[in-house]
Amino acid sequence: MGFIYGIVALGLVISFRVTGFVDLTMEGSFTTGAAITAVSVSNGVNPFLALFLGTIFGSMAGFCTGLLHTKAGVSKLLSGIIMMTILYSLNLRIMGKPNYSILGKAAIFDLFQGNIYRTLFNFAVAVCVLLLLWRLLKTDFGLTLRAVGENTQVATKLGANRSIFIIIGLMISNAAVSFAGGITAQNNGFADIGMGTGLIISTLAALMIGESLLPPRNVSRLLIGVLLGAVVYQLIIVTGLRMGIGPWDLKLATGILLALAVVVKKYARTKEDSCNIGCQTL
Repeated sequence: MGFIYGIVALGLVISFRVTGFVDLTMEGSFTTGAAITAVSVSNGVNPFLALFLGTIFGSMAGFCTGLLHTKAGVSKLLSGIIMMTILYSLNLRIMGKPNYSILGKAAIFDLFQGNIYRTLFNFAVAVCVLLLLWRLLKTDFGLTLRAVGENTQVATKLGANRSIFIIIGLMISNAAVSFAGGITAQNNGFADIGMGTGLIISTLAALMIGESLLPPRNVSRLLIGVLLGAVVYQLIIVTGLRMGIGPWDLKLATGILLALAVVVKKYARTKEDSCNIGCQTL
């Protein structure tokens, strides 16, 4: 699960770190990816195609959030909240009920019997997503996207269309998040309306842990660090549960962990580590 949520964290990097957009849409798009995938698989669609459909629908949520901000003039935070709220009802409409089971249906993980093989598959998928994002950010488009997040005014003077790049950045971010949601649905055997609740907090915690363990002096270290942080975060949660922390205290533990990660990152970072990596070398 750490590798699956690592994909979510990689999506957060694109919106939060690269484009400078605090996007709450991801809590809804994660469930959208899971819902579309689950319903498609239940109706006999190939599980890989179902995963693709969930990813596309999730990216459309990012597209709508970008439009709200760039064309309608809604603030970044509010546009994400609006889209997250809309997606809650849409996801219920898609599933038709709060919990949609696909147990017994054909799924990707039918090809991998045993936890070790599932873990290796999730690891391979997470690394592939990381490499795709790294390659994207290395292109001229990626450099411009990073420039828009770093200094919008300068990027605009150089001919970059701020609105288009923000929208595309949010689409990429939410595509990664909904992709992870689709994998989660097939891994768990169900999609649930509340599976994205609190996702932004846990992902931010993973991001902070990753940046503390591997200071983001360049984009490569940032992407690797956030994937590492997601795995470490899940290990911390599992360790806490095995030590006797009740499931009802998980949100409390997550909030405390995030606060600690922020404090540690604030006092442990150096000047080189703390600068924005938007336009730095790869």
